[in-house]
Amino acid sequence: MRAASLFALLSIVCACAEGATINAANCSQSTVQQAINSASTGDTVSVPAGSCTWSTLVTIAGKNITLAGAGVDQTTITSSTLNTNVIRIGTGSDSGNSSRITGFTLKGGYVVTDGDGWRVDHMKIDSNQLGTLGEGVWAWGLRPGVPYGPTGLVDNNTFIDTRVLVFGFPDVAEHEGSLWVSPLGLGDPHAVYIEDNTFTLHLQPDSLDCNYGGRLVYRHNVWTNSSIDLHSNQGWRGCRRWEVYNSTGQLTSGGYFTPVFFRGGTGVIFNNTITGAWTETGISFDNVRSFDNRAPLGQCNGSSFADGNQLPNGWPCRDQIGHATDTFAWTVAGTAPPQISEPAYLWGNTWNGSSPVAINIRNGSSAWIVANRDYYNHAIPFNGTSGVGVGTLASRPATCTAGVAYWATDQGKWNSTTTGPDGQLYKCTATNTWSLYYIPYTYPHPLRSSSSLPPPTNLRVM
Repeated sequence: MRAASLFALLSIVCACAEGATINAANCSQSTVQQAINSASTGDTVSVPAGSCTWSTLVTIAGKNITLAGAGVDQTTITSSTLNTNVIRIGTGSDSGNSSRITGFTLKGGYVVTDGDGWRVDHMKIDSNQLGTLGEGVWAWGLRPGVPYGPTGLVDNNTFIDTRVLVFGFPDVAEHEGSLWVSPLGLGDPHAVYIEDNTFTLHLQPDSLDCNYGGRLVYRHNVWTNSSIDLHSNQGWRGCRRWEVYNSTGQLTSGGYFTPVFFRGGTGVIFNNTITGAWTETGISFDNVRSFDNRAPLGQCNGSSFADGNQLPNGWPCRDQIGHATDTFAWTVAGTAPPQISEPAYLWGNTWNGSSPVAINIRNGSSAWIVANRDYYNHAIPFNGTSGVGVGTLASRPATCTAGVAYWATDQGKWNSTTTGPDGQLYKCTATNTWSLYYIPYTYPHPLRSSSSLPPPTNLRVM
């Protein structure tokens, strides 16, 4: 087949695969929902410029489509009830939803997502008028038996007094089952990826939160005048996995005690820049059940069936910093499984130009969350006995104590926007034995490549 003929054939095939574009006549809720209902998987529902108020949400279920506004501040949707879900991807009965929402300004309303491979991008979500906490994107696991919870991408958005929340599955039978026995998976795609967003806050305390076995990767973001927070087990289970890197936290006005406040689960925090006069200098950890009695598990003090109880104080507490994987599935009524030791690792973070950044253990949790056991922080200099080292692979010490880690700056290639290696983490898995432990997932996220596709050519109008 000649090249020209092959190109023509491929063009026809691609146009079919891209689906149709359905142009909603206006931005009213009923018109947009009607257009969504008429769409098939692969189609795009295009919403024109305009300002509309919605009193009910629109839902995408049973199909994978793109819902596209005309652009930020071009298509503006205001919720008639402040801080209410206005767009929902997936309903729980979906086997999985990979729809995309793009090109809207939302005021007083937010997006709820579930499924795998969905995307929310190039939006402005503004709740500044609330005078209180506002949501932005809420990844809420609704599908029973899914071992990772929702997985998708939140990118290139502007959040004003709103935040991103990640919930694995808020149900006892599930959040104490499959979500917690599947592999932790650092560096794999089974997480909510939050990248290249800006969070500017005036009225609420945090721009990120996570609960119920959620997994997230927070990278290349800027958060201003707020913290990024994650929860521990506090009667319901906390966040499970987190990766935070190459982001900037800044305090430019007002006051807040810490830029990073993580309370449970495990992961990595590296190469972040923190600036401003925060009340508490450093990254903060604690564990709620170390100082508070929370039903149904009680306090982590050596008396609760839910904890490891390897020490008289109950350590390791269920889902505390450095522990995030159950050895078998369980319910609150059954025997609690031991949890695998999976320490958190931190390196390359700077505070107003200085490194390493201190780790603060808050609220009397220091007997449970211990350096070089539950977490390892950047050590300068590094000799392989404690902490995390940074440098070329050739500079890594030959000897090491089990648990320490080393970020080799001249290894690994995962950031397509840079040339040369981007770094990878080695862990000392036994005395004087280094093993590759972690490579970040591809950046930019592969779902972003969809933005470079040509627009569909088969048009329908609603």
